[in-house]
Amino acid sequence: SVLHTRLTGSNSYWVDWSNGTGVLSSGTPADLASSFNMDWDVINSGEFEADYTSFHEWDVSYPTIVIDGDYELADTGGYGLLIVTGDLKTNGGYFIWYGLVLVGGDIHFDADVSIFYGAVVSGMDEQLGISPGTTEIGGNTRDTYIYYAPCQIDAALLSLTGFRPIDNTLVDNWAEWGN
Repeated sequence: SVLHTRLTGSNSYWVDWSNGTGVLSSGTPADLASSFNMDWDVINSGEFEADYTSFHEWDVSYPTIVIDGDYELADTGGYGLLIVTGDLKTNGGYFIWYGLVLVGGDIHFDADVSIFYGAVVSGMDEQLGISPGTTEIGGNTRDTYIYYAPCQIDAALLSLTGFRPIDNTLVDNWAEWGN
């Protein structure tokens, strides 16, 4: 599991799972941002079409949710791709999320218990040349758990995939092959 990925400063650290095993990698925030293939400018400008622009709790369809600006969540949870263009704060007794969380600024984990299954990335504004604040885990009485779960990330991103032909395959060559 990976606790948290942060885009900030001259060096960022993350766990690269592309080869099937976790390898600690480091580089600039731009290196990490490019590993996500996510154009934060498109999301931040409002060009990205989400399923919802307000929070929808416990929607098991794994929707895409884009919240413009800062947002605070308390005593709730959900599934999917949660994008907050500003800062995110978890508050209250608990917050539980299954999927991928992308935050432009910083995250304050202030709920008594915050649990994430998937991945959490803060500081995405680094792609725009904006320096975000510091992500913080609340006081000693706060429990924050972030479990890297590829199946939850895949489920969160599934609605963003689509059918497309792949060069030099049956679909691409159907007209010639079928004749």
